[in-house]
Amino acid sequence: MKTIMKEAIRDQKGAALPLVLVLLVVGGLILTPLLGLMSTGLVSGQVYEKKTDELYAADAGVEDAIWRIQGNNLEFDANNNSHLEPLAVNDKSVDVVVHRYDWDWTCGENLTYQIFSTATSQDGSSTTIESYVDAEIVVRNLLDNAITSLKDVELGSGSTVYGDVQYGVGIKGETEGINSTKEVYEKWPSPSRLSNLYLGQVDPNNPCDNSIKLAGETKPIGPCYINGDLTVDNTAMSQSALMLTGTIYVTGNAQFAQSGDKKGYTVKLNGNTIFVLGDIRFPTARVTVEGPGCIIAIGNINFQPSISGSRDFVFVLSVDGSVNFKPSGTFYGSVAGNEMVNLQPNCGLGWLPWQGSNLNFPIKDYAYPTGIVETVTIRTWEVINPQQES
Repeated sequence: MKTIMKEAIRDQKGAALPLVLVLLVVGGLILTPLLGLMSTGLVSGQVYEKKTDELYAADAGVEDAIWRIQGNNLEFDANNNSHLEPLAVNDKSVDVVVHRYDWDWTCGENLTYQIFSTATSQDGSSTTIESYVDAEIVVRNLLDNAITSLKDVELGSGSTVYGDVQYGVGIKGETEGINSTKEVYEKWPSPSRLSNLYLGQVDPNNPCDNSIKLAGETKPIGPCYINGDLTVDNTAMSQSALMLTGTIYVTGNAQFAQSGDKKGYTVKLNGNTIFVLGDIRFPTARVTVEGPGCIIAIGNINFQPSISGSRDFVFVLSVDGSVNFKPSGTFYGSVAGNEMVNLQPNCGLGWLPWQGSNLNFPIKDYAYPTGIVETVTIRTWEVINPQQES
């Protein structure tokens, strides 16, 4: 029995060799392709990582552009293009170009921006993102402030103002075009433009009397051209009223006076405008102003009338001079003066929305952007024409 077992064991010598040889052959056959596959996978992973970094970098460029749009921090050339300073993100150079569409803020429309952001690697590979965003802007008007002055505002003790106060703003003279939204520009009314506007609403060949004497009645007046100074007075012992039925254009000064112990009177603007090339004086609280309407002088305005109990919007504007403001009662509207708006002590001024007042004033001509952007909405975002590895 022992002899048979020994012979069987000797017969199994080298039985594992064929299996080892088969494994070596198979391993040799698959090792080279496997190494190639691993090499390709490593290279592909590096490429994928690089393209991912480019994508993130390009997206960072888009976000930077949107941030600049929100902050009104872009300068545009004559073709409405803005080239941002190159960024360095993820060791990529990022170039961003913003193109602006529908640049018409006076109409209150949204702005549309097209953003191209290209991230480039050191070997020249790049990824570009194209995005369209809509920006809703806040459009303000000269009438949107309670007080506006190109230079200075003084508020006396005890005075109260409800509304925005803006002073030291913009540039004197009209701005016909704005190529940059980096700064807020104030479009200040020009004397010649306003003069031509209101002169076209009256008949210079048929001038009215320079002196208007009220006698206890409601007297309609306008449109009316007055060559020289205008004086308005009430000579009766009863209340009177001057009812504007059109524009009052005065080439000199306008004086709204009182006659001693006579009763006061009311100037009812009735949505119309008193335009004076010189100065305007409402020197007494016995004259009452009732809106809505506009009181405009190229020169100075001394505004001290009573204010009617109505909350109608009145716009008081000194184009080249100052406004000395001390009405009796709470004034509702807007006051603007080139050199100065001076509220005397214990005055009350409350701003109200002017929309719907049908004011005889070129409102849209003096709208300006401010803020400026209220909201930004991303409309589209896509990767375009990514360059492939060579």
